[in-house]
Amino acid sequence: MRAALEKAKPLEVPIIEHAETPGLSAGGAMNEGAIAKRLGARGIPASSEDECVRRDLKLAEETGGHVHIAHLSTGGALGWPGVGDGEAGPGVAIAVGPGLAV
Repeated sequence: MRAALEKAKPLEVPIIEHAETPGLSAGGAMNEGAIAKRLGARGIPASSEDECVRRDLKLAEETGGHVHIAHLSTGGALGWPGVGDGEAGPGVAIAVGPGLAV
């Protein structure tokens, strides 16, 4: 992600990402929880998104690159400084759909 942000910066284009940590989300089909359990689907723990968002906010700050975090879906990620209040920084855009934050 650092390399992508550094290469995109002079082009003035954002890196658009679906925030998840592959080692935590591998094989998952939906957010972990009661519905996933009831459906018999392997859930993805919220920490998969939360940690990725934390890391990428820091990388955007360090590189001066622009990151767009698409379809944020966990309350933990919304809780990182600046995310929930729209003050994450000049190089950060975050999309949260209605009803996605759990």
